[in-house]
Amino acid sequence: MPRWLAFLALALLGSVRVASAKSLIDYFQPTPIVSPLSSSTWGGSGVLPRDTSNGLETPDKKYFYWDGKILKVDGKYHLHCSRWPKSAGFNQWSTSIAVHATSDNVLGPYLDQGQIYDRNGGKGHNVATLALPDGSFTLYTSDITPGDFYTAPAITGPWTFKGSIEINKNGYDIPWPTSNITVMVRPNNGDFLATERSGFIYVGGSELLGPYEVKGPSVWPNVSGLDNSRAEDPVLWYSGGCYHITVNWWDSRVAHHLMSKDGVSDWKDMGVAYDPRTSFIRYTDGTVNKWNNLERPNVVIENGHVTHFTFAATDIDKSSITGTDNHGSKILVVPFDGVAFDADNGCESGTGGAGGGGASGRGGSSGAASSGGSGGSPRSDAGATGGTAGSRDGGRGDVGNGSGGSSATGGKAATGGKSGTGDTPATGGATATGGPAGAGGASGSGGVSPSGGKLASGGAAGAGGEPVTGGATSSAGGVRGASSSAGLGSGGATTSSGASSSSSNGCSCGMTAATGSRGAWPWLLLGWLLGLGARRPLTGARLLRGLAKAAGSSAADARQSETHRQ
Repeated sequence: MPRWLAFLALALLGSVRVASAKSLIDYFQPTPIVSPLSSSTWGGSGVLPRDTSNGLETPDKKYFYWDGKILKVDGKYHLHCSRWPKSAGFNQWSTSIAVHATSDNVLGPYLDQGQIYDRNGGKGHNVATLALPDGSFTLYTSDITPGDFYTAPAITGPWTFKGSIEINKNGYDIPWPTSNITVMVRPNNGDFLATERSGFIYVGGSELLGPYEVKGPSVWPNVSGLDNSRAEDPVLWYSGGCYHITVNWWDSRVAHHLMSKDGVSDWKDMGVAYDPRTSFIRYTDGTVNKWNNLERPNVVIENGHVTHFTFAATDIDKSSITGTDNHGSKILVVPFDGVAFDADNGCESGTGGAGGGGASGRGGSSGAASSGGSGGSPRSDAGATGGTAGSRDGGRGDVGNGSGGSSATGGKAATGGKSGTGDTPATGGATATGGPAGAGGASGSGGVSPSGGKLASGGAAGAGGEPVTGGATSSAGGVRGASSSAGLGSGGATTSSGASSSSSNGCSCGMTAATGSRGAWPWLLLGWLLGLGARRPLTGARLLRGLAKAAGSSAADARQSETHRQ
């Protein structure tokens, strides 16, 4: 190979950009309008016009509302939060009481049903609720009456004081161990897990009040420009086979998303979760509302996926709101595409594995045997609760037989196998055994076919359908023209943006290779150059034609990607 060609190949390799998967903020959806948008209500221009029937607010400015956790029970949505009189001014939040509101629509409007319990005059702030494994419910507060837990046989009560949470700090300095506490039930064993504003993970057993044990130092990331002493308002949940936290920095008004495989260790910063300075809160008609403070978030989970976020919102700086001005607070409900979020960010095995091994790849099918998937092995875009795999949204239903995905161009599709009912991935299903060579064939020279340089189907590399074992490889459709592990081989095409993963219970947490048009063209061109240079002299004309071809492919991919985002 000519020396100049080798240098060009190295330069192309160096141009492959490294990027991260989409951030959580990218999965928020436009909000359907419940009642006509109105400007005849309180608030600054940034939040007008708006839908006053979304979430919970009083157009007459009677109350401030804060917090907000929604549970769906028997077809009705129940919102538990705190409120205090507008006449007192926002800074009198320490006088707030816990209240219950209901709606037939997750978006609202919610009707305030009044005070929840009588103890301490009903006082409570940072209110949240949780469904317990035995079918009962708990409600807890983390400020004013910090760490107090109530239980009830039904979501409507009656609520009985259970006690206060017990925490073994294990020698760690935790200034406010119950402030902004968020509690969940672990899906694998029914034990309790919690965290709080300082970022320490509390591991409990089967007893609601603990004792909880601190397992290590704070998991908050060290982000340039963000002071972790100003972090607050975490919310903790489990979906897509992974544990998730969002945490907000109140002074910078930006929140980040963290992920962990086991909920205790190895928490990774996945980027921005939400930022009120952006235009991510918009209605389906395109109207944007920009709230000054978005705090105390929580998630609505249905069928194992987050469907909505709730936020406590103020139209101006909350500390400046008085009892007589035209400003206030409300609880917002914002739609969220949790199915796509878990497909892109979930851990591989989820809670039952993918049913059928995922969709077979096109690009790796040129001649060599595409493995077709090992039938039911997990993949990172499979749903967390089993069910049929194959499609991006697949596997989010109840346990069922996997379809094995569509067949590869150069081999038969896997027959799949039954998905697991728990945390163990299914392993059944026969692999495809190849088939006649597809267009271009697998030449082994970087995706160049034996017929004179034509790219193999899908831009796959000459490895052409290199087998993947059960969808474990997840280069996420990554670099086009690479081997079939780029979401092309069967057994688990993924969308995790190039994150490498394995068939163990892990998550694609981390920075990954750029996908689509941004990362594809250098590999396409490199494969063309190397293959063509090895077979015949590379003239300047051929080089220019190759560059034009790669650029055209890149532009087409970019247009397709932009259409998908919209």
